[in-house]
Amino acid sequence: LLSFVISKSYGRFLGSRLKKLTFHPSPSTILFMLKMRLQRRGKKNYATYRIVVAEHTAPIKGRFIDDLGYYNPHDKKFVVDAEKVSAWIEKGAQASPTVHNLLINHKVIKGEKKLSWRPKKKEGVEEPAKAAAPVAETTPTEDKKEE
Repeated sequence: LLSFVISKSYGRFLGSRLKKLTFHPSPSTILFMLKMRLQRRGKKNYATYRIVVAEHTAPIKGRFIDDLGYYNPHDKKFVVDAEKVSAWIEKGAQASPTVHNLLINHKVIKGEKKLSWRPKKKEGVEEPAKAAAPVAETTPTEDKKEE
C-alpha cells in the first residue's frame, strides 16, 4: 500500500550506508475532502454565485474541479445540474450548509436543513429573561403620621 523510493544521488553522495527514503503514496490512498460551495462572482454591491465542487483547502475564489450551476440572490434564480450534484454526492463530496439548504429549498435533494450561521453573542448585554427579575408587589405604607 505504501511505496518508498530511494534517492540514488543522495546515496552516492553520502555513501552506500546512508540512503534517503521518500514517501510516495499510491494514487488509491490519496483522499481529498471535496466541498460543494458558493464562489462569489458579479459586480460590487451585486453579488452572484457559482456553485462549484472544490477541494476544501483550495482558495474560495481559486481553483475548482467542476462547475455545477449558479445562484443569483437578487432575482432568486437558482440553476443547477441535478445529475452532476447527485453524482458528486455519491463520490463523497459534501455540500456547505448554505448550498445544502439551497438544494433542499429547490428540491434537488431531500433532507433536513442545516444551521448555516448564528448571530454572535454581545458581551455585557444580558438576556431579557435574566434581566427582568420578578418584582414583588408591596402595599404602600404610610410613612407620615398625621399631626
